[in-house]
Amino acid sequence: MKTMKLPETDTCFFCDLLEAGDHWSLLAQCSQTATFLNGRQFEVGQSVVVPRRHVETILELNDVECQAVMSAARRISAVMMDKFKPEGILIYQNNGEASGQEVPHFHLHVVPRQPSSDWRKCPGPPFSSIVMIRSLLAVLLLTTERTSRFLDYA
Repeated sequence: MKTMKLPETDTCFFCDLLEAGDHWSLLAQCSQTATFLNGRQFEVGQSVVVPRRHVETILELNDVECQAVMSAARRISAVMMDKFKPEGILIYQNNGEASGQEVPHFHLHVVPRQPSSDWRKCPGPPFSSIVMIRSLLAVLLLTTERTSRFLDYA
């Protein structure tokens, strides 16, 4: 089986976030996944879903992790649709440097898209606005689920 070239890093950015626990960007988590607000907001509310177990690409995910990642992506998408009223939701994921993968830990991007989207400009809002967006999305996820974000939702 041919292997793909992956980005080289000293540490894993997502493993570091998971180890930090209640990081400012954490929106929701369960035994299998965590959802984070992306610190680089190409679109307001842009988030990523990551498996808790360190896997570099989609090829290493097991079936339970795949299901948990998609369930988490569906939940944050529903909150985005309700709050931000986007024209669409972009879901994407990169595997290997050739595809644009920057962090060697599988992560699924969930992005609310607006008609005014211009991905040539980044980052979007200032950090203070990003923290407010994070708080809003986390509260909405909690309200929608009617459970603590620390309970297992997989």
